[in-house]
Amino acid sequence: MVWPASFALAKAYVDQLERNRCLNGDRISAVRAGLNSAEKAGTAARRETLNALASQTDADAKGSCDAPKMQKLAAAIRDLVGTVP
Repeated sequence: MVWPASFALAKAYVDQLERNRCLNGDRISAVRAGLNSAEKAGTAARRETLNALASQTDADAKGSCDAPKMQKLAAAIRDLVGTVP
């Protein structure tokens, strides 16, 4: 099943990572804040925020107990970049 790019999808991955304690609380808060900020931002700021967040998420995957889920989160964030006009 393929889900379309959406902030809801990215946030669902964050929720799953939080429930499984696969990312520390500070990073969970930072990722949520980044997603919320990007969702409200204009075109250029949205693209910049999402690209930075995707890179940070890639780095976070290395220390996570669920690297595949982290990679899905990073992919979902990158897919959002593709929806920016």
